[in-house]
Amino acid sequence: MKKNSEEKIDDIEKTVESKIISIFDKVDDLEDKKNTEVISVDLDRKFDFLRKYSDNKVSTDLIEYLIDRIDKINKYEKVVIRLNKRCELDVNAIKIIKEGLKEEYKKSIQLRDENNLKQLWFLLMGALIIFLSTKVPEDLFWKEVLVIIGWVPIWEMFEVELFPDAKERKRRKAIKRLLKCQIVERTVVNEKIEQIQISKMEDVV
Repeated sequence: MKKNSEEKIDDIEKTVESKIISIFDKVDDLEDKKNTEVISVDLDRKFDFLRKYSDNKVSTDLIEYLIDRIDKINKYEKVVIRLNKRCELDVNAIKIIKEGLKEEYKKSIQLRDENNLKQLWFLLMGALIIFLSTKVPEDLFWKEVLVIIGWVPIWEMFEVELFPDAKERKRRKAIKRLLKCQIVERTVVNEKIEQIQISKMEDVV
């Protein structure tokens, strides 16, 4: 009787092991496909992943790392983010990363709106000063001064468009790509994978 019980336990263990191996094989297939790049993230400590003093927000350093990495990957290649958890994290890591990316995207949109208002202000101010210069007689020195002063905010407008705006557009593109990525979360104990979770594809913000 005892022998039969042991055999049943062995059978169950083999079944579970075969299922786990099957899942790992699927993940390896996902990561090893042609034209697929893997961004690997090793989480050795809790605060490698979470923000300090917050248990439900992803580390800004991790978000910046992901954005920096995906910027260097060809836009035609599929990207998989692989999280290797080597520490205790009682949170849904995949969900928190996606929420963190969406938060960064919204911040970038807010900054874009602020820059647009700034550009409008510079344009109106420059146009007004140049318009006032037309009311000054040609022979007065102040006419040229007003024209020069009027062009300063207009050039500032172009500078905002060329630098901060361009940088934020590039950042938003990177975040959109990251939100489309598959995320594979692996729990690693003593260099052995014990648990695995794969994210579902989501609509981009």
